[in-house]
Amino acid sequence: MASETRLSDTYDRIAQWYDVDMARNMRFDDVSFYADLCQREGGRVLELGCGNGRVLLELVCRNIDAVGIDTSRKMLQQLQHKAKARGLAPSACRMDARKLAFARSFDIVLCPYSLVTYMAQPDDLKRIARWSGQLAGRGACKHPDGATGLLRSALGVFADDYAAHQRGLCVHRAPAVGRPVAMAQAVA
Repeated sequence: MASETRLSDTYDRIAQWYDVDMARNMRFDDVSFYADLCQREGGRVLELGCGNGRVLLELVCRNIDAVGIDTSRKMLQQLQHKAKARGLAPSACRMDARKLAFARSFDIVLCPYSLVTYMAQPDDLKRIARWSGQLAGRGACKHPDGATGLLRSALGVFADDYAAHQRGLCVHRAPAVGRPVAMAQAVA
């Protein structure tokens, strides 16, 4: 898939610098949030887009049964390098989150950072909506549908924006009128 290849190539190019830039720019300790959540809820964990192990390695450190997947070969190499330096042996493999191929199921599925924003193929939004429907009532937030409810709501509210994104148009809200406009119109 062309977009998967471009995304994978992008992360391959930045893999060695990821911790210096992206991972250090989080405004809160999301790694502890995910690890605490997984410890509290228990069960087998799948991390979609595990990258260089920013979250996955903390889960493994806490003896949480976790598996990570990512499409970037070099990010996964960085994960193995970091794991070896820490004496850890995480379970991770190269796989597209849109084409999961596991025989066993998972109790918790993590999708940290921005992976969902890369789901831009025509069927991706339908797939995300279906997955979120399967998780309804099993959310990790205080509200039973927490993140899945928010995601399903956003898919409806921002349907036009997602459709434009899939057609290759970047849209944003024009401050004066509050309606989506093409980026080229907004900066002209």
